[in-house]
Amino acid sequence: MIVRAKTKRRLLLLGVVTLLMGAAVAAFIVLRERGLRREYAAIRAEGVRAFMAKEWSTARDKLARYIGRYGSDAEAVLMFAQAAKRVPAPDGRQHLLLAKSYFERYLRLRPQHKEVWRELIDLYTVLSYNTEALEAVEPLLAQDPADVVLLRARARALFNLRRSREALEACEKCAKLQPADLEVHWMMLRLLRDLNRQSEIIPRAEKYLADNPDSGYAEILMSVAYDLVTDRFTAEDRKRAWDLARKADPEMTLLRRGDQEVSADTFSPLAASRFWARRAAQRSTSDPTYMRLVMSQLDRFGLLAESTAVLEKSDATLADPMLRHALVRRLWETGRWSEVCNYLRDLQPASASPADLELAALKAMSLAQLKRTAEAEQIVAHLEKAA
Repeated sequence: MIVRAKTKRRLLLLGVVTLLMGAAVAAFIVLRERGLRREYAAIRAEGVRAFMAKEWSTARDKLARYIGRYGSDAEAVLMFAQAAKRVPAPDGRQHLLLAKSYFERYLRLRPQHKEVWRELIDLYTVLSYNTEALEAVEPLLAQDPADVVLLRARARALFNLRRSREALEACEKCAKLQPADLEVHWMMLRLLRDLNRQSEIIPRAEKYLADNPDSGYAEILMSVAYDLVTDRFTAEDRKRAWDLARKADPEMTLLRRGDQEVSADTFSPLAASRFWARRAAQRSTSDPTYMRLVMSQLDRFGLLAESTAVLEKSDATLADPMLRHALVRRLWETGRWSEVCNYLRDLQPASASPADLELAALKAMSLAQLKRTAEAEQIVAHLEKAA
């Protein structure tokens, strides 16, 4: 077949145009990718800056966008997981599930990072992924049998699985290494009851009190202990409980119930439990675990005003989002609307995290009760947009 010169020129021109177009497209792609890299590098930098400044919500949002494109950046994945863990979801759980999945993702990239394994295992137990916690913790404990954090996590997982004998053994190992650990001793008291060893409960709590005199931890454990032995309380136990309480409170300030005097003859295990809970409530603390135990015991006895006062005075309330929410709900439920507004004075609904939308709603309702209608309507408008 003979191809004319004119056709050859046309074909050559077409080839050149095709090459130029391909080069242009390639150049565009290269430049676009370079621009995207710069854009995402800036997003990453903003996320890291927010993370270092403990602006957890901003860090989470920026890093989420970045790792959506660069998911193999292990450092960014880890920072996202740690930020997500600290921005509570309305149900108190979804943010932890999100953090869990990204800790797992990080460990697929960096499987030897022991500190992150410890953080993930702790999350597993909080979320009741107890079987996963045990599977992860055993090989790590084989390397370091004296790791208290891992021992506590193992004990907690066994406790949650109701493997009581194994859990008690794990708690006892942990208590030998860290004798004052509140959570471990609380689990031990509960496990002794589950194993039908109630006669050991009060002596254990008393020993902790003797080893840690003038300690809020010891006092709340005494409250829990008496609560667990209500059906196994002898006259001798009653006298001993009374003597211990009188020694701790010679003026009987906390032993009275309203105007009603309490005597040795009427000092029941519930009265003893109530006394030690009220005494523990007088302590200042920044420990959320201690706070939750104190609140639980006070609420059990209907001492809601004292329970709320504990929340109000504790530094732990500021540090723990769940305790903060509990305090605001308590203030709202008891009609302390001015205090709700004052406590949430810095809350901006437009930038509130999902978990803080509930607080914003409580603030709006409090403002409405105080006849500050315009401010309440402004918050409601933001809530409607967020819904």
